[in-house]
Amino acid sequence: MNLALHRTDEDFNSSLSILSIFHLDLADHFSFYASLHPQVFRKKQNELMDMQGFVHFLKVMKLAYSRDDARRILEALHELIKVPIQDSLNVKNGLNYSMFLETIIRIAYHKLDEGGPGSDEGGFKGVLE
Repeated sequence: MNLALHRTDEDFNSSLSILSIFHLDLADHFSFYASLHPQVFRKKQNELMDMQGFVHFLKVMKLAYSRDDARRILEALHELIKVPIQDSLNVKNGLNYSMFLETIIRIAYHKLDEGGPGSDEGGFKGVLE
């Protein structure tokens, strides 16, 4: 996980506290999506979530309401996800758990820059919650 992506120390503290509060829920979501397809690697820490599962996660968590929202989010995550995605069901094109957590932080910054919900009240922490 790239911790240098935070813009301020306060953002770093906010992301650590909020991700630790919701760690069990996020880990459950990740484990569910990772279990949908056979894994390439044997160790649990090497599990991968495919991109189709990630897009479904965006929809379920109401981070993306339409295909265009999902496309904008995936383009904002260009450092982690190479768009266009050629094979969304190939688990090797997916995300491991640390990349999954990093995408959540990057999505919060993307929503903050777009002026999404929560950006008015509390800045980065408001959007991340």
